[in-house]
Amino acid sequence: MDFTRTEAEQVRDERQSAEQLIEQHREKAGELIGRYRVLTEQFERLRHSPNAQPRAELAVVFEAVLEAQRQLLAARNELNRLESAHDTLGRYANYLDAVLNEFGEVMPRVLHDEVAPPLTNSILQIEIIQRLLDRNLEQARSELKDLKATATTAIQRIRGLMTDLRTPKAG
Repeated sequence: MDFTRTEAEQVRDERQSAEQLIEQHREKAGELIGRYRVLTEQFERLRHSPNAQPRAELAVVFEAVLEAQRQLLAARNELNRLESAHDTLGRYANYLDAVLNEFGEVMPRVLHDEVAPPLTNSILQIEIIQRLLDRNLEQARSELKDLKATATTAIQRIRGLMTDLRTPKAG
């Protein structure tokens, strides 16, 4: 269970890092949008200018507009990828929290229902054996055999529970 808690903490840390990266990429995208707008306006001014601008200058500005557009598209794609990863990490963190909560609810009940009864029975058998040792040695030996069987069954139940906890459930 420590693994799940550690993993949940790591997922939360990664999600927080993703939030920081998202904010950085949003800022970068905002800067790129501003640059794209400035270049687009410059291109339009040059294109509609009454003074015939040399084609070379127009071509340079047009290439700058295209480059700004490519960078903006790349930044938006990266931002979308980061937001998707952030959402996925959020869902995974919620899943891990649900697993931990369920474990916290189920485990005490399982221990109470599966482990406590044979241990309680063992204590009662030990008390009986203590009384029988002075009175009826043969019956005390018989009770010891029963106690050993009860303890063996309890250990098998505990091992079964541990196997269930270690084995991932399908689905």
